[in-house]
Amino acid sequence: MHFFCGGPIKSGTTLLQRALDSHPLISCQSEHYLNGLFKSLIEVCRSYNNKISLIADIMGQSPTLLEDHSFLEAFYFLIQEIFSNSDKEITGINDNDFIINNAQILLDRFQDSKIIYILRNPIDTSLSTWDHQIKLYKKTHNTELLRELTFDKQLNRDQFVIKRSREWGELASKILFNLEKNPTRVKLITYENLIKNKSQILESVFKFLGANTNKDTLSKILESSSLESMRNNSSNPEFYLKGRSDFGKSVLDKKIIKEAVLGAGKSFSSLGYKV
Repeated sequence: MHFFCGGPIKSGTTLLQRALDSHPLISCQSEHYLNGLFKSLIEVCRSYNNKISLIADIMGQSPTLLEDHSFLEAFYFLIQEIFSNSDKEITGINDNDFIINNAQILLDRFQDSKIIYILRNPIDTSLSTWDHQIKLYKKTHNTELLRELTFDKQLNRDQFVIKRSREWGELASKILFNLEKNPTRVKLITYENLIKNKSQILESVFKFLGANTNKDTLSKILESSSLESMRNNSSNPEFYLKGRSDFGKSVLDKKIIKEAVLGAGKSFSSLGYKV
């Protein structure tokens, strides 16, 4: 059985991935980049067609161009290859926005697959993204990391939170629609519930995937996917910080929080979030 899992960046996707991969029956490797893979294949298609068109023009002939669907088939083939990289009974692909924006296409194409989404409230998600980008910039001095944090040529955390909360609302709406349309093949959990009721939520996820889990196995999974364990076993422990969980109340003005909530739309309350 195959599955896709993910959610918006800084939503707890790494925690979910590590917990899934810790199960003896499940393989869910580190994050993939399906969006980049897809775009690269389409670029190869167009570059190839441009090249053979040029050659045909020189020779005074009509070219036989490759169609986009040929490279789309190559893309699906590569996804299947990723799934086949493990001998576990259940294999998954961890990704972010690509899975959200192309969920129905993936479910239709891979008939034996399921999707697990994780969402975190938009304000803490946005603030964690802000902190992450700033930290990476200080480490790498890559100014591109600051581009989406900049408004009117200045870094502006408040405006970034409002903007990202609107984007979160769009993604969350797509997730909820996908869940409603495919209730037996799509599961949604929240980061907040996962942190508060980790054992119960993970048991429900494993059951959704058909992975038998006894108390001893679950205990080991809880330990290996703890923040301390992930930090100690990483070559970049700075990545594993304690997640925010106060809806920005410690750093944002109430007016900004209210505007961010409004921007997130109906999905905010649909998920049971309250400020």
